[in-house]
Amino acid sequence: MNSCDFSVKSYSFDETEDDFELDDFDDDVTHDVDSGMIELMVEADNYIRSSWATTSDIYALRLLVSPWSPPAWMKAPTPSDPEGSVHAEGMTGSAQPTCLRDGVGPDSKYAKAWALYFSKFLDACKCNFVGNKERAHA
Repeated sequence: MNSCDFSVKSYSFDETEDDFELDDFDDDVTHDVDSGMIELMVEADNYIRSSWATTSDIYALRLLVSPWSPPAWMKAPTPSDPEGSVHAEGMTGSAQPTCLRDGVGPDSKYAKAWALYFSKFLDACKCNFVGNKERAHA
């Protein structure tokens, strides 16, 4: 979910500052579609399913989603950011969940937006055939 150390460049699916409702979230996960990641997952799932003489989901591809970093606008400035920065300049320096601008407490609007981000990402993956047998085999 989002870019990682192995990505050519940093990216996220919502770069709009203070978009707490994630109205600008890329529900099409365009980067992952355009880069072939979604197609690779669908093809792997199809291959696994076709390799077994059963239609049971026990033989389907299992994925683990691991966020590398929230979008920069959600993050507190890091020591490498210019002095006076309102938020992080990039998506690096996210080793701790406390990297969110107002922490991770129950009143954190950034933590709530980050949780919504997880949900929207998973919904977007489902809509793009991952884990959706009816569409993946169409």
